Amino acid sequence: MPNLYYYRTFGLNLAVNRPIHFLTETNAKKPDCLILLHGSTSLAKTPPQTKQTTSISCEWISDNGETVIRFHDPLNHGEVEFKLQSSGNQLDAWWTPEVDVHDVIRVCTSIMMGRILNALGKLALHANAVQVGGSCILLAAPSGTGKSSTTAALLKAGATLLSDDIVNIENINNQFIAAHGFAQLRLWPDTASDLLPDMTSLESVYKRTALTGDKRYWDLAQQPDSFNPKDCPIQAIYLLGERSKDRISAQSLPANLAIGSLLHQLYLGQPAHPELWQSPFQALVKLVQQAPVFTLQLLEGLHNLQSAHDFLLSHLTSIPNDRVSGL
Repeated sequence: MPNLYYYRTFGLNLAVNRPIHFLTETNAKKPDCLILLHGSTSLAKTPPQTKQTTSISCEWISDNGETVIRFHDPLNHGEVEFKLQSSGNQLDAWWTPEVDVHDVIRVCTSIMMGRILNALGKLALHANAVQVGGSCILLAAPSGTGKSSTTAALLKAGATLLSDDIVNIENINNQFIAAHGFAQLRLWPDTASDLLPDMTSLESVYKRTALTGDKRYWDLAQQPDSFNPKDCPIQAIYLLGERSKDRISAQSLPANLAIGSLLHQLYLGQPAHPELWQSPFQALVKLVQQAPVFTLQLLEGLHNLQSAHDFLLSHLTSIPNDRVSGL
């Protein structure tokens, strides 16, 4: 067995054979998942049973029952291959020489983390977890609809990040807990320049790939009190809606609509086929019974986003205690 590094992120204990500087170290030596980054190599031809899952990825089931996912990068023509055991307890990775190991680690801690969580039977949402005035809220929305920009504005106004893009939710003693991620917030360059004008040199998330666009990351490890490496009870879930020209508002969603909306926000790390909704459905039913779900309409324009902080502080105090998770 190679030398291993132990980390805690997204509610999982991970053992990795290479250091990952941005993850939180842990003393736990019994990992939920072992991640082995094997190195640069030539990849074999894909087998006949391969299915194209997205424009840049394909997958198949190996003879041993493992799910094999291969990504093709149109920018550098490199390829990365991941092999995930059906139990979710081990992930192996290989890549061609065109690919930087830094970028492999980034895929492991984003897209592939969704696959691992799903294989382990976890409930994970495509959302950001933020503490506003001491209360943990989730901001859920599809990619490109303003989760990160809204989160950045909230952090500038004094909020604290728990997790960016993936939120693993655990039901512990009938209380729904959001697991922390790591101390980075990913932003598009134009958003970063508008909201963080004093930070002109945010580093790119990826070094040598076009898999997920040219996002940058805000390193919150350098920002005191901007990241909380502790899991927190969820007080409310906000689904980001269309922007308004004149007012901020939050509308409560009935349980049936809330469940339907959150099913489309499951973070599966793969195309959301309806059969993949069966496992987390019952967990979502219980979640919306305890954590209220709202549609949140914010003002248009990045310069107006910081007003969301005061609105959410006020709105959270109006939620009855019997609608707060676990209370």
